[in-house]
Amino acid sequence: MKHVIREVRSEDIGPNLEDLSAIMVACVNEGASIGYLTPFGVEEAKAFWTFVRGTLGSGARRMLIAETGGRISGTVQVGLDMPPNGRHRADVMKLMVDPAARKQGLGKALMLAAEDIARQERRTLLVLDTAGDEAERLYKALSWTVTGKVPDYARSTTGLLEATTIMWKMLG
Repeated sequence: MKHVIREVRSEDIGPNLEDLSAIMVACVNEGASIGYLTPFGVEEAKAFWTFVRGTLGSGARRMLIAETGGRISGTVQVGLDMPPNGRHRADVMKLMVDPAARKQGLGKALMLAAEDIARQERRTLLVLDTAGDEAERLYKALSWTVTGKVPDYARSTTGLLEATTIMWKMLG
């Protein structure tokens, strides 16, 4: 099935709130380390996407979605709100792929599109943190470099303290 990656604006969040929330709930409840604990519900997800809507409107971040068969199947954000001495870099945040749509290249496609967004914004360095072997393998396959692991960085979805891996990529 064909996948389409496109950028969304703040006004696109409302009409897509249910689909975005469903993907986030599924990802968190399957163990994705994106800042939330289980049990995680739709209302928490909607609050997150409402927050994101404001950051998109301010230009603090840009967001991409993947659509498969006309439905949202994944998303990623590029954080641009940096201090004056860091405006050459951006954060890649909240890569989420619907569990039902995994192993189809969506994570890779979203990450490559996020890199393109960063280039459009004249960013030369991308950074991210991750806490999962599968995600780390994806990033390494896309030429990201591991800086190191920080022990006990955050609680996993099960509530246990877990390390996070800090990674970076220079853009050409």
